[in-house]
Amino acid sequence: MEMDEVVDRNYSHEEIKDLEQKYFELEADNKRISNELANEFSKVRDAYRMKEYKKNLSTFRSEKETIIQRYVMKMINSKFIENLSTTLRAESANLKKVTTDYEVMCNEYDKLKIHLENENFKNKNKQNNHSLLYNEITNLKIQNKEYKKTLSTLRSEKEVLTNQLAELVVENKKLTVKIRHLLHLLKVQTINYSAILNKMIDSKLKQFEDKLKEQSKYDRLATDIKVRMEKSVNFKKDLTN
Repeated sequence: MEMDEVVDRNYSHEEIKDLEQKYFELEADNKRISNELANEFSKVRDAYRMKEYKKNLSTFRSEKETIIQRYVMKMINSKFIENLSTTLRAESANLKKVTTDYEVMCNEYDKLKIHLENENFKNKNKQNNHSLLYNEITNLKIQNKEYKKTLSTLRSEKEVLTNQLAELVVENKKLTVKIRHLLHLLKVQTINYSAILNKMIDSKLKQFEDKLKEQSKYDRLATDIKVRMEKSVNFKKDLTN
């Protein structure tokens, strides 16, 4: 009955591979988010090289540092998940070895049991041999119980590590959502700054156009005065002649 309870709590190789697959997917997601974050930083940095954005650089740098800190914490969590996954694989390998040893001991136990039954049937008078075999089987039973305890302990540790990994995966997803939200806010802010800049440029162009119009009026007026003066000089010359 005790053996059946231990076997019922066994974790399949497919479940362990599934956990490893989830870890690799999480690592790929971290790399993708890192690349997206690097691209966004590059775009924002190029936009802020214009003189009109110098007053807003301190605010942007503060937001950038916040995002970097969150990203660093995310990478630290990812490294912890990697270490946890490595530990889990080692524990799984150890569990597999103990299970194999346990099965070998069970097979040896069955063989010795059959051998003992045969010896009892053939040699009922050989009590000494029976006693030795009985002692050996007793020792094997004791070892078998120890293996069961070790197997149960390893499976409990594996369950704890699996739960920790699941919790870290959930936390990592939350951090990913927060970073994407911050990137969205950063994009919106960049768009607002671009709109302000466009308004400023339009205003300056309007002022320049107004100045050109005034200059054009001045040039026409100067030309008219010059023509009138020439006419006046010619008129005076005609009067003199």
